[in-house]
Amino acid sequence: MNILLIDDKAHEGWKQVLEKTLPIKDLSIDTAISYQEASKKIQTSYDFIFLDVRLDEKDHTRHIVTEFSGYKILKTIRETFLSINFSTPIILFTASNKIWNIDSFKAYGVDSYYIKEHPDFVFDIETSRQNLKNLQLSFEDLLYEGVKRKQIWKQSSDIIKILSEHHYFQGDKRYVNVKNRIIDKLKLGYTYLFRKQTLLEKELLKTNNETLAFIIYWSILEEIVKGFSDISATWERNERKEEWQFRNKEYFIERKGNQSFTINYYFDYQTRKRLKNTTITKENLDRRFGNVINLSDQVYSLLYAYSTPDEFNKLSEEFRKLNKSRNEIDFIHSSINNIFHNELIRVKDLERMYKMNEKVLEFILNVCKLIEK
Repeated sequence: MNILLIDDKAHEGWKQVLEKTLPIKDLSIDTAISYQEASKKIQTSYDFIFLDVRLDEKDHTRHIVTEFSGYKILKTIRETFLSINFSTPIILFTASNKIWNIDSFKAYGVDSYYIKEHPDFVFDIETSRQNLKNLQLSFEDLLYEGVKRKQIWKQSSDIIKILSEHHYFQGDKRYVNVKNRIIDKLKLGYTYLFRKQTLLEKELLKTNNETLAFIIYWSILEEIVKGFSDISATWERNERKEEWQFRNKEYFIERKGNQSFTINYYFDYQTRKRLKNTTITKENLDRRFGNVINLSDQVYSLLYAYSTPDEFNKLSEEFRKLNKSRNEIDFIHSSINNIFHNELIRVKDLERMYKMNEKVLEFILNVCKLIEK
């Protein structure tokens, strides 16, 4: 485990305190005792960070929280979503008990706090025990959550890097906007997935952030399909033309004559079959798709246009399972069985939906990798 203690008094006993009190055997803690040293250390990935408010003597003459060196380090850590320690849990490790300072740090990404006891201000024994117990519990909870946060952050960051570097999403303002929307949705999904919930929200208001995050991540597929499509060949302003062409020159819908079209790949909901290279009349095309083409058909066709047969079989099966899970979400499609027999929010559903968030991000990442070949 890779832990960093940022504290100018780290070697005056506090490093040893953490090593002795945190509920992990043989704990090894790296340290930074100055602003300059901390600025360098946080360029390396850590599993956990403890952060002091004041890191030098000048901090003790400052009264504005944003001027404290600890706060400046925090802002650097949380500077951008792609910052290497953006998802790393942080516990504020401070001798200050001024709640407004603590609130300011929490508002910019500190997860919890521990108030260090000072010889000039010693808690009573019961308060000291509770203070230590809170530190240990917070550490254990955040250690578990940190693993989950880093996984979702890593998947999201990999997607962002591919989109930011690929020529598909550069130049034309429309494709740049598609990229920016995807990035914003990745951040929004992360926000909902790991937003701290109050006891009131958990026990009375029945929040389900896992499902909301999944719906947000799922909606990214709309932007992905449009980013892989040739906008000029497929849309006239905001109206879709009859043909639909991808940017690798493959077609979803290709005109074959005045009254006939070939559909590259789609799922026929009447026959319950997946069809490819199917030629139909314009009348049947209009009847089947009209002005709105099902997102599932768009995704299946994109996969077919960009992947090898083996890749297509694997990815289309992954998509089928994800789509099935989406269709079972009570917020979108409430089944009669659920309405009559099940609660809206169940613990097992929250755990399952968290896993589905990982899977939908993995699917989106694998789709994005198709354009790197």
